[in-house]
Amino acid sequence: MKIAYLMLVHKNPRLAERALATLSSEGCGFFVHIDRKADLQEFSGLAADNVFLTDQRIPVYWGEYSQVEATMLLMRQALESSAKYDYFVFLQGSDYPLRSSRYIEKFFEENKGWEFVSLVKMPARGYPLSKINKLRYPSDKPILRIASKTLGKVGLAQRDYQMYLGKLDAYAGDACWALSREACEYIVAYMERHPQVERYFRSTFTSDEMLVHTILGNSPFRDRVKRSLFYRDWPLSARDHPVMLDDAHVRLFEAQEEVWVEDQFGAGEALFARKFSDDNLDLLDRIDAMIKRKEERVQSHARIHFGRTLGRGGRNPLVSILIPAYNASKLLAATIRSAIGQTWKRKEIIVVDDGSTDQTLAVARRFEPEGVQVVSQKNQGAAAARNHAFQRSKGDYIQWLDSDDLLAPDKIERQLTTLREAESGRILLSSPWARFYYRTRHALLFQAPSGGTFRL
Repeated sequence: MKIAYLMLVHKNPRLAERALATLSSEGCGFFVHIDRKADLQEFSGLAADNVFLTDQRIPVYWGEYSQVEATMLLMRQALESSAKYDYFVFLQGSDYPLRSSRYIEKFFEENKGWEFVSLVKMPARGYPLSKINKLRYPSDKPILRIASKTLGKVGLAQRDYQMYLGKLDAYAGDACWALSREACEYIVAYMERHPQVERYFRSTFTSDEMLVHTILGNSPFRDRVKRSLFYRDWPLSARDHPVMLDDAHVRLFEAQEEVWVEDQFGAGEALFARKFSDDNLDLLDRIDAMIKRKEERVQSHARIHFGRTLGRGGRNPLVSILIPAYNASKLLAATIRSAIGQTWKRKEIIVVDDGSTDQTLAVARRFEPEGVQVVSQKNQGAAAARNHAFQRSKGDYIQWLDSDDLLAPDKIERQLTTLREAESGRILLSSPWARFYYRTRHALLFQAPSGGTFRL
């Protein structure tokens, strides 16, 4: 697995050096853009055989299109490399890995074909449509910039993005991502074929959180998207930036074998964290020691590799709740809510719409901001829909859930608690079930034999 790390830096040279040293391996390359406003000599420590600086340096300003412009320089340069990288990981200068290079490479091998980018359809929490509609000129047009900011304060700097972008739906999310070669090639080709997209986003604010997301959200890659691989602490009180990580955050990382994140973008493991600086390099010493300890445990088979906890023997297995659906618009919302409401937190929920002719797909899509993965396929039958869901799942355990069924809130947690206490590893779990027609309180429960546990 060959990985190209695309790095956008403007300060914190010591942090960048440490990140490169931790991530470096025989199969990776680093493509680095150093802000034209920065002193190049401060980054002389980045020199290495697998580090490639961009020939063109752009003055990059926070929240402006210059961030996207520099990122696209890196993406194109990495795509043109003879190394033919498989995955492209975009990092900013305040990011640092939480796992070893070996672990990260094996993670991508295990998850090949997925695109890791936090992405939601706008409007969504934290991403109102005004974010993409608001006119904001960049710093190289100072008069227009001042005028647009002044008009924006009274609500007069608004556009309708659909007048410029046509039928594209608006998507947004975290600026950092990890994408396959195919996805990056698609983005570059799309921008070349649709120059109006670049023109529009040049005069938006924080376009780095919308442009790539909108392209992928309207592409065949949409059904292959999972939450990004980045941890960040961004409370509402912080407004414009995530908080600087500190001792409490490192203790959180140390306490988990896998740093697991669950938010509006979905659930998944974090392989990188933001944000650090040259002022808190002592935290990196602790993270490096943590990475070493975890890697030693992986190598000694105490934890399964490829970024997944060992299902049968692990303490915190991932459960995939798989919901095939066909013309189930009346009942599907309740089914999905019962999956989301499970007290077992480490879960993924995948809904496969089998070419429904009613509003099933629209109902399912409403739950995407809560982390539900929704896939649509041509009508092929229940078995094909189940197989499709299973192929996309990553769980150590599978919970099948028909689109007209409900789960008790603690169903999965109780079964996995029973599993932990069992002596045998060859166990099939069952549970009481009930049939209902109108109200669940009228259901008659049927108890499974042997208390719900079958020993094979």
